[in-house]
Amino acid sequence: MIHRLPVTLLTVFLSVAAAPSFAQYGDEATGYAGVRAGYIELDDVDDEGSYNVGFFGGAFFLRHFAVEGAIDFQTSEITLYEDEYGDEVTLALIERETFAFQVGLTFSPLRGPVRPFLLGGVGYYSSQYVLPDHWGDKERIGDGGYYGGFGLELFGDSHLDPGFSLTWDNRWLYTKDQYVAETEVAADGFSSSLGLKFKF
Repeated sequence: MIHRLPVTLLTVFLSVAAAPSFAQYGDEATGYAGVRAGYIELDDVDDEGSYNVGFFGGAFFLRHFAVEGAIDFQTSEITLYEDEYGDEVTLALIERETFAFQVGLTFSPLRGPVRPFLLGGVGYYSSQYVLPDHWGDKERIGDGGYYGGFGLELFGDSHLDPGFSLTWDNRWLYTKDQYVAETEVAADGFSSSLGLKFKF
């Protein structure tokens, strides 16, 4: 079910994009920039979830759409275990620092003070693992992926109104990762963040 979400979002995007374009008025915003912070959890590369911070910006087109780019930073830890005679023994504690570079589309269909939106796109995730001293120093790994999700924007009567607004962003992430010569794993996950957006 979750893995079909990006396909559903892409279908919605293409359907609306095929509709006639609407010209923007002079008092409407043409772009935006903002900051966000939230929680992220990734399968198989985190012991538990952690916090992330980021910057984002975009440009509006076709009135209901925006193309958006973002850079996020996250740190976390993962513990490697070794099964010794049926007991789990801690083998190593590895720290991870990740920069996520994402670009995609957002679709905002409604007007009003509370406006839902859909989002989807692709990303590149560059991770640096700080290894134990006897394993080496640091190891940097990067891989591509894609994401899809939904959110809410608060304040103002339209997503094109200039000024500040608050955003709540939820997205499912699909990528892969590999560390300390281990087998490649599916580092799928989920993030939820609150942001402050300025439209101009």
